[in-house]
Amino acid sequence: MEPDRDFWWHDLMSMPIASPKCETEEMDAEDPLFILYTSGTTGKPKGLVHTHGGYTVYTSTTFRYVFDYQPEDRWWCAADPGCIIGHSYIVYSPMINGATTVLYEGATNYPYPNRWWQMVEKYEKQGWYLAGDSAKMDNDGYIWIIGRIDDVLKVSGYRLGSAEIESALVSHPAVTEAAAIGLPDDLRGNVIHVTVILREGFTA
Repeated sequence: MEPDRDFWWHDLMSMPIASPKCETEEMDAEDPLFILYTSGTTGKPKGLVHTHGGYTVYTSTTFRYVFDYQPEDRWWCAADPGCIIGHSYIVYSPMINGATTVLYEGATNYPYPNRWWQMVEKYEKQGWYLAGDSAKMDNDGYIWIIGRIDDVLKVSGYRLGSAEIESALVSHPAVTEAAAIGLPDDLRGNVIHVTVILREGFTA
């Protein structure tokens, strides 16, 4: 506890201005909710604005129906709370749905590598959220990070990661930023559309 920064809850609630009731502030669907900074492909931070309406409807709906959260469940998302997965499934969607959730601060491998499993046993959490990075182990026992599991484009039967496409594009000396997405196509499944930002001195 650091003086003038950290306070005990019971001390704050004993103040004359404290109240157990807090009226909900009505917001427009397009009002900004938060700005999440991402390094992208260049290492330079870029702020992405997430609005109240679309973001909260999406995260609360997926929390309730995709993860099938039930009132008797105890929820734990082990993602980094600083990334969008953490924002979505550690903070906002559990709160919107009134979920009983476990928040964990600290290294996931301290004091031992089985730290996660100890928490699962202690709090009897149910269900899994497994999307993330894929990896493979080579013959020497080294683990190679391949890319995102949940960000794959299927083009004419080939499964391509958008991160790999973007990395290939930014390897060109004229390109500073790149983003790749897949759009539905009746013949190929997806077609790849990319947006690139050129470095100063280069023209399209």
